Amino acid sequence: MDKYFDIENAIKEVKSKRIKKYLQEVLSTYHNCEYRSCIVMLYATTFADALEKIKTMSEVYQNEKAAKFLEKYEENRKANKAYSALERDVKDFIVESGLINDVEKKQWEHLKDYRDYCAHPVVEKDYELISPNAEQVRMHIRNMFEALFMKDAILTDSKLFEEFICKIESFYDRNGLDELEEYVNTRYICRLNLKMKGKFIKNLWKFAFYIDNEECDKYRLVAYRAMIWIIQSDRSRVLEFIEKNIEYFNGRIYFQDISLEFGDNDFKYYENKTLSLLYFLYKVPEVYKMLSGDNQTEIKSISRKNINLQLISPYLYETSKEHVNTLLENINGLNNCLDTNLASDLFKQAYSQFDYEYNNLVIFYFYNCQNSSRWSPDWDYVNWTYRDLLSDSLPYFTPKQMHEFLLELSSFYVQATSFKSMAKQIVAIVKEKGYEIDFSNYDIDLTKYVDI
Repeated sequence: MDKYFDIENAIKEVKSKRIKKYLQEVLSTYHNCEYRSCIVMLYATTFADALEKIKTMSEVYQNEKAAKFLEKYEENRKANKAYSALERDVKDFIVESGLINDVEKKQWEHLKDYRDYCAHPVVEKDYELISPNAEQVRMHIRNMFEALFMKDAILTDSKLFEEFICKIESFYDRNGLDELEEYVNTRYICRLNLKMKGKFIKNLWKFAFYIDNEECDKYRLVAYRAMIWIIQSDRSRVLEFIEKNIEYFNGRIYFQDISLEFGDNDFKYYENKTLSLLYFLYKVPEVYKMLSGDNQTEIKSISRKNINLQLISPYLYETSKEHVNTLLENINGLNNCLDTNLASDLFKQAYSQFDYEYNNLVIFYFYNCQNSSRWSPDWDYVNWTYRDLLSDSLPYFTPKQMHEFLLELSSFYVQATSFKSMAKQIVAIVKEKGYEIDFSNYDIDLTKYVDI
């Protein structure tokens, strides 16, 4: 086969068991040098696959045009319409549906010409039956894999995005975010080619960050999450698409006013187009650098309005140390202000890159931002911060950071219900990592609070 095309592996990627079986016959005749039979079987398989895709459009994706076509096709078949006319009808519908382009249509027609030569008693000057050579057969096999066999019927629906929005909104109404990512991935994203992913990204971008109506307000969360999942499915190529079409995206951002106190952490990003954009950029920071200077300036200005918006904007800083220093400057005097879910997510990303700079923020936050109007510190805040943030970060503390944490630990914290769990965890970490720390040298000897 073609040096860069492996038909055996390509067959494995075909989803239909029936078409796989037919393609095995195509492969068999090719390897046996039965090139006339191979071309005939290849054309028949192409027709069968096209018809099966139309059926999938109708039954799985509720495509009305496909359903009507199949009804008419059955009528014509029962009326003994010529097979050549039936084949032409199927090909024309596939072309009109957008599954194949003009070049692929010509390749299909070229294959039909070869099929006619091979299936009919057409002879050359010496009365030998016309037969294609191995190279010609290879070319046709590859063409049909790329034009049809490897494609999913989902790519044919011109109203696919409308259906997509309708289906995921309905799923979200019934189930919330539970299993939504899996649903979107298995039903849609895994079947989209790059061209369709680009179309989806464009429409979802408008839906999430530009259009202002009740539907967009209600389902904005679904829209920007779906964008993130599409990008994650083929990150480099989808980002390349966004960069090539950046003028489109730059022109479709509507910045809304942000009414937040600087220390607020109880707000929903999806309730505002601009907050949604900042969350999206947190998950896909590469896009920020592609945006125009005026849009970048807007984003920088908005991120300064709230400590949690600063928290999820590491892409605005050259290094994580610079990011942490800015947060430390601004968090002083604020209490129980961090969105611990987002903070924990950000820190985990850093840990995966062996970056432990954010632990300095954790230490400062634990000792300086746990006061309430009633208590200093407030034990509820201390317990929640240990549970939601500190306990996940402690295993990534460096020896220096662990030392600095223990230096600040005072007897006040013994009263917190989480203290014993924290003591046990720290002692275990120090032992496991072999840190040279003598707990008796600190104000609180944690070993006294660990069950032997």
